[in-house]
Amino acid sequence: MNNKGLWRVAAAVLSGLFQVPALADEGTGEGFSVTVGTKVWVNEWSSWYTPTIGGQAQVVPIDSSTKVSLIPVVNLRFRDFYASFSTLLNTSYTLSGQALNSIDASRKEFDANLGYYVLPGLGVSLGFKSLSQVFGGATYRWSGPTIGATLTAPIQGGFAGYGALGIGFFKMSLPAADLNSAVNSRLDANYAIGEIGLAYGTAGIPTIAVTSTAFTLGYRFQAVRTKGYKVRAATGASVNGSTDLSDVTQGPALGFLLRF
Repeated sequence: MNNKGLWRVAAAVLSGLFQVPALADEGTGEGFSVTVGTKVWVNEWSSWYTPTIGGQAQVVPIDSSTKVSLIPVVNLRFRDFYASFSTLLNTSYTLSGQALNSIDASRKEFDANLGYYVLPGLGVSLGFKSLSQVFGGATYRWSGPTIGATLTAPIQGGFAGYGALGIGFFKMSLPAADLNSAVNSRLDANYAIGEIGLAYGTAGIPTIAVTSTAFTLGYRFQAVRTKGYKVRAATGASVNGSTDLSDVTQGPALGFLLRF
């Protein structure tokens, strides 16, 4: 593969965003291709919990230690159109916060997207994302549409810089086990994700029909802000106030892709 093809790599391997672009863009007339791979995300999770303290429901911040999450990805491309699918495999965490014992939690995600390359290094997409988080046996779910864009720029010798950004408009479903479910219905949430880093593309592996390979190393940030979560009073179903729930996951991410 020539140098022009090497730098046009799938730099933005972003679960929870929008697409996994094709590894090399040899031209707009290129036919069908399949890209598979995985991202290893070394992340820390800052979230929230709703215990009862002194008989009153509270919303308190909680944080995890560093964990490793795996994100398999699949991308289908025909010329300048693509479809992509990715999932953050179920990852277990231990979260802790002020005046709380540690809490066992877990999370998983799924993304499906359709996109188009408006320029060789610029892709835009529409998609759908679902996110599930479990705190102490209670499962919270967010889902909704996403939009995003990614830009890849050549450096030299097979290296490229990349940046990507996406936003989403979610609905949150509360479990019956949530202490404040009686005073909350489905809530609106804003979602954002971004990644910036470097990618390196190289030749394929002819013996197994791999036409090109790529490695990415970047920093990945993901946030969900759930709006207007109501906190019940100590007795009855009256409301003591409302707050926004902030959920942030971030850390370095290493990706590896094979294009067939």
